Amino acid sequence: MQYRQQLTADVEDWLRQDIPAALQGIYSIYGAAPPVPENIGANLPLVIPERIGGNRYSLVIDSHTVAFDVYAHTWAEAQEAAGQVVAAINELPFRTSNAAGVYYSTQITTLPYNNPDPRHPDIPRVSVNASVATRTQPSI
Repeated sequence: MQYRQQLTADVEDWLRQDIPAALQGIYSIYGAAPPVPENIGANLPLVIPERIGGNRYSLVIDSHTVAFDVYAHTWAEAQEAAGQVVAAINELPFRTSNAAGVYYSTQITTLPYNNPDPRHPDIPRVSVNASVATRTQPSI
């Protein structure tokens, strides 16, 4: 008997690509997967999606709880960038993903809020949380 391998989605890597792609031509933002880059001030505004929990629904469907940390030069720019990230998250189910075989269902679970980063106190950070469901292709 053959067993299928359960796949764990690298949702952080997918989202660091798909958020900026969804905003292309509308708003310019960089994406990075955790950890926070050492040269964080070099590429702002910056969104860093980090999986903080979630559930496995089936062999190919995971629902991830994701924190999106948005860094920018000013608090106003960080709030604006976070609003754009929310728009991109909401649009993901209607777009083709940069990560092949991934389909999204999304729900914003917190609105953007100021969330100073103690490791980088001089760079404003605004955060927003979302539930992001992904579908991968099973291997046989």
